[in-house]
Amino acid sequence: MARSACSRAALPVLLVLVASVYAQPAPPGVWLPGAVEEPHPWTHTNWGNAAARFRFAVMADRVGGERPGVFAAAIDRLNLMQPEFVLCVGDLVEGYSTDTTVVRGQWAELDGLVGRLEMPFFFVPGNHDVSNPVMVQEWQRRFGRLYYHFVYRDVLFLCLDTQDPAGANLSDEQLAYFRGALAEHRQVKWTLVFLHQPLWQDGEQGRWQELAALLQGRPHTVFAGHTHHYTQEQRDGADYLILATTGGVSNMRGPLYGEFDQVVWVTMDDQGPRIANLMVDGVQGKELRTAQAAAVVDGLVSGPLATPLPLFVTGARFAAGVTPLHVQNRAATAMRLTGAFTPTNQLAVDPPKVDLEVPARSTRTVPLKVRTWQGQTRVADLAPVPFSWTATVHGDSGAPVTLTGAAPLIVTQCLACPEGAVHRIDGDLVDWPRLGWECRQPAQVRADSLSWQGAADASLRFGVEATADQLWLAVEVRDDQVVADTLHLPWEQDAVEVRLDARPDPDRSAERGWNEDAYLLVAASPGSGPGDAVLFQRDRLAKLGVEVACRRQPGGYVAEIRIPTNWLNQQQGRPWSEFRLNISVDDVDQADGPVAQLCWQPDWRSSANVTGSGTFRRR
Repeated sequence: MARSACSRAALPVLLVLVASVYAQPAPPGVWLPGAVEEPHPWTHTNWGNAAARFRFAVMADRVGGERPGVFAAAIDRLNLMQPEFVLCVGDLVEGYSTDTTVVRGQWAELDGLVGRLEMPFFFVPGNHDVSNPVMVQEWQRRFGRLYYHFVYRDVLFLCLDTQDPAGANLSDEQLAYFRGALAEHRQVKWTLVFLHQPLWQDGEQGRWQELAALLQGRPHTVFAGHTHHYTQEQRDGADYLILATTGGVSNMRGPLYGEFDQVVWVTMDDQGPRIANLMVDGVQGKELRTAQAAAVVDGLVSGPLATPLPLFVTGARFAAGVTPLHVQNRAATAMRLTGAFTPTNQLAVDPPKVDLEVPARSTRTVPLKVRTWQGQTRVADLAPVPFSWTATVHGDSGAPVTLTGAAPLIVTQCLACPEGAVHRIDGDLVDWPRLGWECRQPAQVRADSLSWQGAADASLRFGVEATADQLWLAVEVRDDQVVADTLHLPWEQDAVEVRLDARPDPDRSAERGWNEDAYLLVAASPGSGPGDAVLFQRDRLAKLGVEVACRRQPGGYVAEIRIPTNWLNQQQGRPWSEFRLNISVDDVDQADGPVAQLCWQPDWRSSANVTGSGTFRRR
């Protein structure tokens, strides 16, 4: 009985203690047992939901050679992570069409993706989105403003149009608009700038300096896209970030190259933005590739770094020969390169290993003796010899930067480009008595490979000839069902794509094909007459003096191309002697159906690319 009385007597005291514990201040909606009692199973109660703190996301370039599915996957992940809103840095649709139906179809596809987001999405125009007056008109019809600003929780957001006017620029009107916005919101705690093209990389171009002067003295951060390569740097104490991709074309070699798919996660608080790069393989901080590291790496890989040049032979059989290993160091410090050839059961390479010290900004070559184990062997039967390498340089900070790579040594035939006659570029093969190359079994079938049913479905043959001042190409495509119209780009329907690289080696042989300024691309879908072809970058080709005709014929279509040899001479820096060629056929069997791309040689842009494949030498 005494024990029970004691318990009853202690109860009021316990209730007072409990009441005092629960009376401690806490954020709305928070309840904790024993919030001020020690010990307790939590570290502290400095909650991360302060009124000044919020989180948003930024998406990078979707197009410019979209890799399907990436942008959609990023949207799904954002819905899981629940930022308060999402912005972009432009290039959301492929653009570059003046057909309203095509343009609206591109935007409708994007609507289906962005419409899945559970939070607001803020649009910023990129060069693809407003690539011509029709695209600009469609943007204004859909969104009204090409540039704008807003304030969220005492943070000023500036969303720019870097195509105002076209070609990486800011107009007087746009500068005046943002001058007013900045003057009106002088006291915000931070300013965030979103634009597509990183205008500061062009010095005074785009009048970036005028806007930068308006931003001076106020805390700010700048986000851009366009280059598809991530880089972070500090300018006047502010972070400037160029984002990588969210589905746009990329070699995807990883952070050291600035090539990855990402969503930027930004947490704003009283100290400013905290930036995290969210990728498929994890979360990285903003310094995952600094401008200093980028300068070293980009310099090294701006062209071939370590390339065994193809050993070109003229006959059908091979026993022994010599070809150089070409090593180029574009860095400002010395580079050490080590590498090894993996022997095959057909070919041996001497030396089998290399260990070179290459001075800054210089080139070394190593002669490689190549021989077969069995004497004379058919060239067509010789598999490439794998070569793997490691290159190490020291950056400005003294920390080593190490890159790895691989490049096969191949023995291959150098094809003959014969002297020929002058041809009419009219899509008629009457003046081509012979087309010397036939492709019924492509080296590679890309895109929807299952939709190609064999040579009866689509195949090609072509001829190449040279005269004193012109290079002539003719391509005949046999196609059981030609589907082509003016509403689609060439590679969205039946078309032929011709790529020609006339630079000197090693650039020509080692080119992976992403640098389209380095080679000539002719992409054409057939019309009913010689001048009715759907031609990609018609103005650029005309400026180079390239003439193209592509028209239907019974059982398929024909493309004829004339290229001035002056262009080849300029590319090689001397009278031309060689060029590298690949021809692809895009095959569609029904309107808006799947596309199969038939490649005569493995596509330069793919991992199947064969060094130096399709090299022709002037006979």
